[in-house]
Amino acid sequence: MFLKFFKKWLHKEIESSDYRIFKSFYLKVNKNLNYFELFKDRIVLLLRVLIMPIFLRYKKEKNGDNYIIDSLDNYQLRKEYIAQYNNDYDIKLIDNRMKSMINIQSFSQLWIFFKSYIYSLKSIFKIIFLPLNFSFLQFSNYFYLRTKINIYRPQKIYVFYSYLPHQYLISLFSANVFKIEVNYHIGNMIYEYLRYFYIENSCICFANKLYKEEYESFKKIGWIKDINTKYQISGNEFLLNSNSLNGFKYDVGFFSSGYWSRREGLYASNDIFAIHEKKYENNIYSKREIILLRNIIKISKKHHLTLKIYLHPHEKKLISNHNIYPPYWNLIKMSNLKVDKMLGSNNFFEPKVGVLIQSSIFYDRWENNLFTLCYQFKNYKNRLQIPLKYLGKYSIYGFKNLKELEKKILVEFKNNE
Repeated sequence: MFLKFFKKWLHKEIESSDYRIFKSFYLKVNKNLNYFELFKDRIVLLLRVLIMPIFLRYKKEKNGDNYIIDSLDNYQLRKEYIAQYNNDYDIKLIDNRMKSMINIQSFSQLWIFFKSYIYSLKSIFKIIFLPLNFSFLQFSNYFYLRTKINIYRPQKIYVFYSYLPHQYLISLFSANVFKIEVNYHIGNMIYEYLRYFYIENSCICFANKLYKEEYESFKKIGWIKDINTKYQISGNEFLLNSNSLNGFKYDVGFFSSGYWSRREGLYASNDIFAIHEKKYENNIYSKREIILLRNIIKISKKHHLTLKIYLHPHEKKLISNHNIYPPYWNLIKMSNLKVDKMLGSNNFFEPKVGVLIQSSIFYDRWENNLFTLCYQFKNYKNRLQIPLKYLGKYSIYGFKNLKELEKKILVEFKNNE
């Protein structure tokens, strides 16, 4: 009964009754909290909304027509990115952090703020006492953003970090309640973040053409539903200024995913002590990656191919900041291989053939028509892997065993002789 009430409230908040909205939200929040965590979650949520007037300030500046919803740290990068792909230069920031300021410059905006504030409090008291065992904390960010949208009334917004519940909800609210033009940027790993997803009255921006194919595949099988949407290939924000090389420097490049430093093979860990103790090194993903690297070295030596190793950014940080090297570092040194371990470098154009287990590099390279192969293994629990079967014509660029890998590498070189 309580869950039904919450679904009804959520649907009313964004003026849609599609069940997937609740499903999408529910998949992203913390669930199964203990009693203390549950109590703390509700108290913090209430306090965050109660203190909203503290962040109110008078600032005399003209409101813009277009806004980026993101943090101040990312604002300049996003602004340059949007200017390049959409020719939109006059663009301001709506800071999505809870403690960011809410700017007003007139009594009418002050009145709008207090109406939004009262509405937020009423909504909080409707849901805060629901005995549902999952976190509502993301709603504090949502109510701050909702209030800012209500005051500024932009014509267009650009939304990033689409996997965060408050970013998702504010997109639906803006598009469906205020009829604002929403550019909704979908990042990496659509499979992980957007399953059972729903979007309406927005322009969906894909980092490259492969994400578009993946998205369309999920629509066909019913995992994703969109209504009255437009599509745009906006490009990868981190690669817009990259230039392809005139010639390849290496025959083969191995792109590490850094599985040995990931919790359960999923998220890059910042637990330096655990990494020192090698607590993640023996997960199934890490073992497969090490086996793969050993055999790529053998294939390269057997066929006299030049090889370079490209470390994951997290691995580069571990080396630079903590002097922690990958478990296969001795293998690299013994084979006298070139390694890209410089922070901030982005040399994915260098090898003619790229090989990896999982990485957004697969998308980035194929976006530039660079031959890349991805290892497909069985569906382990909590996997982090590109589901190649959903990538249309790119699904053939997977390999299930090392014989298949060797064959596909040789075929590619033979076809280009």
